[in-house]
Amino acid sequence: MKDMKPRGGVTTGGTLLTIRGAWFKYMPEYGVKPYVKIGDRISHCTFESTVRILCRSPPNEETSTRLPVKVGLNGVDFVDSEMTYYYYKPAVIHKIVPASGPENGGTRIHLIGEHFTNLSSAAEFKCRFTAVDHKVPPKYVAAVYENSTSIICYTPGGWSSGATANVEVTFNGEDYSNSGSKFYFYSIATAHPRSAPADVENGVLTIEGAGFKEGEPVICSFDKINYEATEVKWDHIKCPIPRAAKGSDFFGSVPLAININGYDYYEFPGGFTYYPQIEVNDFYPKMGPAKGHGVIKIYGDKFRSDFDSAAPGCRFGKHIGNAEVINSQEMLCHIPQIEAINQTYKVEASLNKQSFIKAGTKDEFVPYGIYDIEPYSGPVGGHTQVTVTGEGFPKGEKARCRFGVAGNYIVLDGKVLSNQKMICSSPKKYDGISKVTNLPLAVPFSVSFMDENINLNKGPKKSSRLLDDDNGYTFDPWTNTEHVFRFYKQPVIQRIAPKSCKVREIIDVYAYADPDTPFVERKSRSNAIAIQFISKKAAYSNVKCSFGKFGVTPATYINYTTVRCITPNIEDDVLFFEEH
Repeated sequence: MKDMKPRGGVTTGGTLLTIRGAWFKYMPEYGVKPYVKIGDRISHCTFESTVRILCRSPPNEETSTRLPVKVGLNGVDFVDSEMTYYYYKPAVIHKIVPASGPENGGTRIHLIGEHFTNLSSAAEFKCRFTAVDHKVPPKYVAAVYENSTSIICYTPGGWSSGATANVEVTFNGEDYSNSGSKFYFYSIATAHPRSAPADVENGVLTIEGAGFKEGEPVICSFDKINYEATEVKWDHIKCPIPRAAKGSDFFGSVPLAININGYDYYEFPGGFTYYPQIEVNDFYPKMGPAKGHGVIKIYGDKFRSDFDSAAPGCRFGKHIGNAEVINSQEMLCHIPQIEAINQTYKVEASLNKQSFIKAGTKDEFVPYGIYDIEPYSGPVGGHTQVTVTGEGFPKGEKARCRFGVAGNYIVLDGKVLSNQKMICSSPKKYDGISKVTNLPLAVPFSVSFMDENINLNKGPKKSSRLLDDDNGYTFDPWTNTEHVFRFYKQPVIQRIAPKSCKVREIIDVYAYADPDTPFVERKSRSNAIAIQFISKKAAYSNVKCSFGKFGVTPATYINYTTVRCITPNIEDDVLFFEEH
């Protein structure tokens, strides 16, 4: 016998032993079979070859010393190998401290339990981490014996965000504990905001990631002062932002760290920046598109963006937009997409998109937007009066309607009738139509009440323009919604059937158009200027039939050359009607 692995096992026995040596034999007809003897206990072995046998350790409760190992071929006569084998009780893990750590590993953990032994060799003494919720191979790390109730391991890295692993220990590289103790790997993705006013009130730092244990005590450290987290969820942690210890005029960065598992502090590069709170006095213009690419300029003082964590923003109710600091007294706000357009909004600004300050003016921002347009189609000859319903339409301002896409815009003057209604006419000539093969053609429709070349000479800061020529921004006061207007050729009706009916009789009348001028032409995929076709509803549901002075009735689209009309209810004694 030259070698044996492992050199120890549990007292319950059954540990698979691989024994290497020479002159092993298996001749059962002569009673020649391999055996192993550990201490005074004997176990049968399996013959693999003349140099290798496999054995199962016999049970033994002796754990205080190493026992001699011998081999034999008849169960009576044994050869002394000068090797020893030790027994230990099955290890039991009661808890892991800490029970969580970063996904990149390296956390020093203590396995607290019982029946831990120091008789094992370093090569066979290991901790095993087996993923519970991810299909990855188990990971093994070396273990360190501390005492009979404590073992030290360092967590391996390479886990997915929020992974959970069962942790077990082996003293012989073969038999692992079966306690089901779990370790949780968390990841920290980001923290925001990373700045706040020095006199911040009710500020909240949000740490986003995965694998955080709900209910666990978490500490956030600002300038090396600890504060308990107010909320811990699987994917985020929230901590209060304290005021700067150096006063409301302090500007600078302080260390920022978080302790999630009670042991490891994660320090955020760059720390946390405090700045003097800004002042917001006014803004211009006082209106803009609720959905579009509008901007306003905000006026005040102490505006700055000369620190890495600066995140200037503007807010309209719950809607937050991005902003750029132009100088210490001017900030350019990009109007966010505003859903509720039936109200006005206080304008607010901040340098961290959280600690907002309202503008000192009594004026409120008025968003304008479109609910619907009627009709949403017209002949290519133009002059169709389009009624636009929406909110925020200002009287006294220059109302305009725009048809088309970039490079092929037609802009026409409109007229505001009320805060919710305006009218304009479709263009009599649209060059974009010549660039597509077939009609109908649907183009985006938008409205505006300001000039793209707006100047702030009439605004609160008379020496300034809204947009300087060198800042790279374009003022865009137009709405940007899904509303479109469809151009089509006016249908030419060749015939109708039937041509008459009795007074007070309501029947179906079919109108047939010339195929060259259909009611709705087949859609073409040829589209040189990326024009969008509108929906089937918009294309077909606005068809109507006019029976001269007797009224207009709805029609049903049958196909591109046929529609079905319903005769009007005619009370007078009329012998015929004229179709239009």
